[in-house]
Amino acid sequence: MRNTTVSAYSADGLEGAARANPVDEHYVQFTASGSYLLFRDIDLNQIKKITLSIMPGNTVGKLQVRAGSPDGKLLAESGMLTKDSRPASGAQEGWFDASFTIPATDYFGDLYFVYVTDEAITIWSTFNLNTLNFEK
Repeated sequence: MRNTTVSAYSADGLEGAARANPVDEHYVQFTASGSYLLFRDIDLNQIKKITLSIMPGNTVGKLQVRAGSPDGKLLAESGMLTKDSRPASGAQEGWFDASFTIPATDYFGDLYFVYVTDEAITIWSTFNLNTLNFEK
């Protein structure tokens, strides 16, 4: 693994998502259901959890981790993520962390992080992802 914390902005590929870089920030905005980020050559062996730094705006959706392609084998997925997913303690605006478990796997290869929602997404209300932290 390159680093345990990876910037979403540094994804090796993306579709239906946009890199955003306002002053002093670099993150990704998911602009449609099925949007994805690609990270090449990721080793999930011994990874037990992924913690996302998110700002979901007014969207309701989840992130799926898929092997090899955007519709490849589902390896893991977050629960539904909304602005109400923010922990009660801590900052009540800006970025916050949301974690999900990675079942035991020896997968090594391309990982796709696919955003799935049943709701409309607008330019003013996108799901924003800052970093992904891969934890043992």
